[in-house]
Amino acid sequence: MSTKLGAIHLDPSRQKFQALPRGLARTWRGRLFAHLDCLYVVESHRGAGLGGSLMERIVDLARTLDADELQWQTPHWNSQAIGFYDRLGGTSTVKHRYRLWV
Repeated sequence: MSTKLGAIHLDPSRQKFQALPRGLARTWRGRLFAHLDCLYVVESHRGAGLGGSLMERIVDLARTLDADELQWQTPHWNSQAIGFYDRLGGTSTVKHRYRLWV
């Protein structure tokens, strides 16, 4: 492997023969965002505006931190949360989330 310009090429001969790389991995720095890890309201208190108040506070905090956006996720089966986030004006992205412990 060679590392050049922040990229990792799986074909070390690329530099010698100008061949196309057989694989490429890279990282990038994007815009600053805030990540909401968890939002939970006790079931008996739902519908009273607590979730909306919590979201207003976390949005204010994200703005204070100069974040460009607030991101969060919820399981696909949590229709109550999805409805709540939709009513707030949140937009959903379709993607598969992966992780590796490092």
